[in-house]
Amino acid sequence: MNASRTDLSAGEAGQAPESRENFERLKDILREMFQLDRGDLDFGLYRIMKMKAAEIEAFLDTDLLPQAKAALAGVADDDRARLEAELDDTIRQLTELKAPVEENEKILGLRARLAEAKADAAAEADVYNHLANFFDRYYDEGDFMPLRRYTSGGNSTYLLPYDGEEVKLHWANADQYYVKTTENYASYAFTVGDGEAARRVRFEIAAADNEKDNIKESSEKQRRFVLADGEDAVVPDGDDLVVRFEHRPLSDAEKRRWPGNGAKQQERVNESSAVGVLGALETRGQEFRALLAAPAPTETNPDRTVLAQHIDRYTAKNSFDYFIHKDRGGFLRRELD
Repeated sequence: MNASRTDLSAGEAGQAPESRENFERLKDILREMFQLDRGDLDFGLYRIMKMKAAEIEAFLDTDLLPQAKAALAGVADDDRARLEAELDDTIRQLTELKAPVEENEKILGLRARLAEAKADAAAEADVYNHLANFFDRYYDEGDFMPLRRYTSGGNSTYLLPYDGEEVKLHWANADQYYVKTTENYASYAFTVGDGEAARRVRFEIAAADNEKDNIKESSEKQRRFVLADGEDAVVPDGDDLVVRFEHRPLSDAEKRRWPGNGAKQQERVNESSAVGVLGALETRGQEFRALLAAPAPTETNPDRTVLAQHIDRYTAKNSFDYFIHKDRGGFLRRELD
């Protein structure tokens, strides 16, 4: 997470603590939305996002805060600090002169301006908080999903977008194309090591249980890539090493072992799969084990190995379903209103 950074920009350093905290939370959600935590994935949409990552990071770190402050058009944080210093200095001078403080016109004016400045600071924090909650509400694992609204009594009061025309047949994802990617079970091959010591590794599917006809699976039946059982899950094949996975729903015991949903749960399964592969190679394939256990660290995971890197890429390549919205900007503006 980036909220704990100490290398704050000049604009962030001048923010009130609550504003800075809410602003950092908003930036974290935007980073997740733009898939900046998947910079090592190099295929399809993620290849495009990888090319744009530096531009997006520059916007989040440099351009976003000045634009937000300009839009809010309130008293800047440094102005608030200046008013506080001026007020303290004026009170000190009046006290030294033994002049009345509370009735002094300059004191009353400074306090009024300072109250406005603090109100603006509170409003700024609220705006960042509302924006973070808005994106957090509609964004889920790569998609922006329409959500129903309910009254306190639980009755639905908002189901259809209505502009005064005749009501038409409507469904929640009317403006979105669903693209299902899990049916692509191609082998995943990569080379580890250099020169004569180089070795080839292949990930293959031993068994798959998948929804048919481009139907999106329910959250209760989400499938995960799991290391196959048995001795043939990790086996040498000539000069190659073959690692076999199953793509299936998890059992109740496995859900307790690997809690969570979506990508987070698959990440936990991947960690277990990497341990299982390296464990199987202790008795056979020592040369492969040394190469696959080599470090491939990232900023967020300094202990990542080459094997873990490729398992993450493999499962991501074959498990991300997503929606393409015909009018993403229009949808978000309507929901924000």
